[in-house]
Amino acid sequence: MRRNILGGAMVLLVLSLALAACGDDSSSDSPTPAAEPAESGDAAVTAPEDSPEPGTETATEPGTEAAPEATEVIEDTSGRDQTIITVSAPLLDPFFSAWAKGTEAAGEDLGITSEFTAPANFDNAVTDFQRLLEAAMERADAMVVGDFIPDAFDPLIKQAIDSGIPVVIVNSGEASAKELGAIAFVGQDESFTGLRSGEEMVAAGVTHGLCLDHVPQNPSTTLRCEGFAAAFADAGLESTTFNLPQTDQNNPQAIAQALQGQIASNPGIDGIYTLGSFVAESALQAIEDQGHSDSITLATTDLSTNVLNAIKDGKILFAADQQPYMQGYYGVLIASQYLEYGLQPGAPIRTGPMFVTVDNVDAVLKAQESGVRGAG
Repeated sequence: MRRNILGGAMVLLVLSLALAACGDDSSSDSPTPAAEPAESGDAAVTAPEDSPEPGTETATEPGTEAAPEATEVIEDTSGRDQTIITVSAPLLDPFFSAWAKGTEAAGEDLGITSEFTAPANFDNAVTDFQRLLEAAMERADAMVVGDFIPDAFDPLIKQAIDSGIPVVIVNSGEASAKELGAIAFVGQDESFTGLRSGEEMVAAGVTHGLCLDHVPQNPSTTLRCEGFAAAFADAGLESTTFNLPQTDQNNPQAIAQALQGQIASNPGIDGIYTLGSFVAESALQAIEDQGHSDSITLATTDLSTNVLNAIKDGKILFAADQQPYMQGYYGVLIASQYLEYGLQPGAPIRTGPMFVTVDNVDAVLKAQESGVRGAG
């Protein structure tokens, strides 16, 4: 929250103004799907079950303290009357827990109502997301949206924009952000992330890479696998992409069976690239159980504590980190600045990729103690 500090006149008139931003995101507990009523300036975190209406908890407007006597009074504008609602993905994935922490911290720092809402799981993803978007449009001054399935989400996002609600698209949907008229896109360059990841695996000696896409309906993961394939093609090497059914992404047995089938069909595969931390953990277990630890190199995007420890132990080559806490924070910050000042970025805001390897994993593990690195 911003504070205005006024000084008085002593002998000669001296007026000083200091503007500082402060926030507290030190809690290491990940947000849970059930929301408690928000404190002043806090974000309300909601994740409905059985398709109820999303939480309507709102933060009360922060109070302002009376300024000390002075020859000139500068108005305290810290009590902004803004409600910004983020529609994201289930908190089952620690990636989205870090995103939620970012939205919460931004709400506290800016002194606004910042709400985070998401489905309880991916079982009815399209229906649940559509319902949450529709509900957010009823109350939001601005919205921050992960455009994970553009075919389903874009019509509702366009409806919100056409009705006068500013929308920031975060994480997924960069192409849609431009087409629909969103005020900004915040996230990584997916093609570049896949390309760099493939180059790292080629440099490590992988000759036939497998990209395991667990959300094939999402253009972002498609672009990642395409970039990965391009890196191998540029090196004159082979690669394979396998689309895992979305309903299997949280099913370790299904992931293990898929990998076993791919390895049997393509015995030359000596590297696997996953696109999420939970899938990486399941893939690592499958590789170990099937006796491929010495012959298959594993790498991933996104973090979890287990992934970080596996990197430290030499079991995972790297994790490409798109820094979801920053995505959540910047999404709310941009929406708030647009509402108050009409400001918006002139280009996409890039939050990654940053590569976590054995050389820097200890620092990331230490930072994860505050719960902001997307590693639950």
